[in-house]
Amino acid sequence: MKTKRSWGLYAVLDRSWLKGREIRKVAAELLEGGADVIQYRDKVSATRAMVENARAILELTRRHGIPLIINDRLDVALAADADGLHIGSEDLPEKDARKWIGKKRILGVSVASLEDFQASSAADYFGVGALFPTSSKQDAMLCGTGLVRQIRPLTALPVIGIGGINLDNVREALSAGCDGVAVLSAILGTDSVLDAARRFAECIRSAKGVKST
Repeated sequence: MKTKRSWGLYAVLDRSWLKGREIRKVAAELLEGGADVIQYRDKVSATRAMVENARAILELTRRHGIPLIINDRLDVALAADADGLHIGSEDLPEKDARKWIGKKRILGVSVASLEDFQASSAADYFGVGALFPTSSKQDAMLCGTGLVRQIRPLTALPVIGIGGINLDNVREALSAGCDGVAVLSAILGTDSVLDAARRFAECIRSAKGVKST
């Protein structure tokens, strides 16, 4: 699903943050709230459960015409026929990931330094961060928005700000040059996923000067 699209609200649906909520319902609320992309991230479930979850989410994202990206797990992305895969520096090598997912699927790559960015040759978008301190990934390297400002003039590919994004700093991330922002705890950590997603989507549209429909 490599059509030209908005990357504004890149919602991360992390199994560990569901708090007993049903994953399909949370995905539906993210979509209704205005998510432009959903990434399914799961460090706790068995592989079969992950594939089943991915397929359930994919059924919803396809109806809305937005991509479902799988974090880390190439096998799950392929088994579920997801739209893409996101990898970090310690995951499957980028060229191998591209070989397996093919040219039609989306490949996202995390970068935490200019060297990481310069070493990338197969990405469709870059996840840059952590921009701010984050509670969802304790070992994340803090690079700040300065790295976005370095990378932005060097690529026409989408740049997604990751790490510690909330309503207080989302405009700072966008003004630094991010095409979108990846949000996890500031949405899933609230009592209403739908309301939180709506607030982010509205804030992002406002910051980009896009009128609500």
